[in-house]
Amino acid sequence: MEKLLSRNYIKNGDSIYVIHYKQNRPEPKHTHEFIEIVYIIEGAGRHKIDEGIYDVRKGSLLFIRPGQVHSFVPQPSLDYVNIVIEPTFFLVAP
Repeated sequence: MEKLLSRNYIKNGDSIYVIHYKQNRPEPKHTHEFIEIVYIIEGAGRHKIDEGIYDVRKGSLLFIRPGQVHSFVPQPSLDYVNIVIEPTFFLVAP
């Protein structure tokens, strides 16, 4: 199983990366070291996360913690915004 790394998405000096995806085939299970927020713009599908399977559709908002195993199965397609956030973004400086 692939572990996605922050450095492959978030540019040096930034804490957040936003991308728009259109997906029409299942993705392999994966995990990552960052926080992921997903907002479904159009379409429907299933989100497999840890041991659960959840239906998603237009308007669904998902919060995926670092280390959670998950994947999407579009039915037949998903159009979504993916927000990748470094966990340190939420730390407050003393």
